[in-house]
Amino acid sequence: MDTSSPNNPHLFFISSISSVIGHTTPSQTTPEDLITTAHPAPNGYANSKYIAEHLLSHAAQTRSVNASFARVGQIAGAARSPGLWNRNEWFPSLVRSSLQVRALPEALGPTLGRVDWVPVDLLAEVFVELALLLDLDSVVRGPTGSVAVFHPLNLYPETWGVVAPVVAEMLSLVCGEEIEFVDLSTWVQRVRRNIESSEGLEGILERNPAAKLLGFFEGVVASLGTGPDNVLDTRRTAGISEKLRDIQGVGSMPHWVQKWVGEWLRPLSG
Repeated sequence: MDTSSPNNPHLFFISSISSVIGHTTPSQTTPEDLITTAHPAPNGYANSKYIAEHLLSHAAQTRSVNASFARVGQIAGAARSPGLWNRNEWFPSLVRSSLQVRALPEALGPTLGRVDWVPVDLLAEVFVELALLLDLDSVVRGPTGSVAVFHPLNLYPETWGVVAPVVAEMLSLVCGEEIEFVDLSTWVQRVRRNIESSEGLEGILERNPAAKLLGFFEGVVASLGTGPDNVLDTRRTAGISEKLRDIQGVGSMPHWVQKWVGEWLRPLSG
């Protein structure tokens, strides 16, 4: 790593909560700190984030690189501006497939069911605020040789049970039918049967995209009843970022959910 720049610019890396998803503590809380664990993450993407965090910390300690990183959770669609939440991600896929099978999961487990999402445009404002503070404030930045860690998650987490009725209402408006709530295992079975009973995949995968993520959802089903995962401590980030403190919980902003679902379903509803 080249550290010869006379200005020593601050490197702010966007990491992921997946980097420490395998880490557990007795308090079930992951601190805003560098984490060293034998079981950091379940896949290559998450492990790459874990390794990058440690490389930054090593560079800060050995080369005086000015570095920080933020572990980002679920980034939702824009709240205040146009912009489509990627329709291929797990939640948009779940919503679109729920329209196809006329049912929604009643619960999503302790991890997916914890709605601490941050809209992408509001998260961008948090990043800008943190980056400016890191440049100006040595207290925020931390001592030389250390890497500052932030957890910009929604400070007002909700449960899936708060968001699901809003989704169900939107789906009912599109299809003209009442949306049934079923357990997640039953929902996965309906998604699978819908694909297996279809003659061609090209059109049905557009209407039932969760079929491409069956392995993911089956893994969620298998994890049900295993107890809560670690949650990320957000106290330090919240104390620093006024922008983060101003972001409301998703459950208290139903028009956000209505906007996202409406954008995904607009082509289907004409």
